[in-house]
Amino acid sequence: MGSILHFDGGEPRVAPLAPVTLVGRGAGCFVRVTHPRVPLHWLEVRWLGDVWAWRALGGQDLTRGPGTFLAAGWRSLGTTGRVARVSLGDLAWVELTDAAPPAPFAWDMVRDVPVSADLFARTFTWQADTLVVAGAESPRPLRDGEVVAIVDAIEGPSALRVHLPGMIETTADASLDLLAPDVSLDIDLVHLRATLHQHHASVTVRGECVRVLSVYARARARVADGWLTPHDAWDAWVTAGGNAASGPDRLSWERGKLRARLVRLHVANVDALFEIVREGVTVRTRLGSQLNVL
Repeated sequence: MGSILHFDGGEPRVAPLAPVTLVGRGAGCFVRVTHPRVPLHWLEVRWLGDVWAWRALGGQDLTRGPGTFLAAGWRSLGTTGRVARVSLGDLAWVELTDAAPPAPFAWDMVRDVPVSADLFARTFTWQADTLVVAGAESPRPLRDGEVVAIVDAIEGPSALRVHLPGMIETTADASLDLLAPDVSLDIDLVHLRATLHQHHASVTVRGECVRVLSVYARARARVADGWLTPHDAWDAWVTAGGNAASGPDRLSWERGKLRARLVRLHVANVDALFEIVREGVTVRTRLGSQLNVL
């Protein structure tokens, strides 16, 4: 799980990184710094699918930090040590201490600490790719940043804010929209390359996630509805050249990785790439029915 060390004159503190983390004095900031000369919203740290990146929201004249320049004012954040530090003069700094991708966690808003693994397990449970409140009569998927009020048998009442891997989508500068009726998908399995087309726009992704994508695309071509259980999808992925040593969860991870890459490429409505249905304990996934597979 990604994490940062932050300092503003007191003892440095470590905080886990949510997919989008605001740093500053403001009440809405996840990483709070208290020095009165620090902007209310100083930095935004965001996971861009394969790298942590940062940008200054305030105090730009004093803010210094590392990293390759990316699109829209973002700069990549280093891995550890001095190269990963972003500072506001001598007032405050943050430093990346773990460059791992974001992982699910919850924050205890009453005690102002990360939720322990035991409390997390007592409060939440996974249903396929979604997190729900354990024991709820009508469980619904929780969203990143959602607050859940609890009364735990051991730790008592609290309010837990859920942080889930994912991306903030923006459609203002979207290159294409997966909910549009004219989006087509072209897969080159030999080179592990997939291209989405809409009008004169196109985006391309590469890597193992393309092999996973091809499994669902082929199911759509062979079967009327294209639905696959996790085991059926894994079998097809291994047949297509996937690593048999990786379990069915690998496909879920690769689907998430693919969605994150498309968001980074300014594709709108990436959740429409796959459709998921649940019938009791049975989960089925298919390629979005609106996509035209070439």
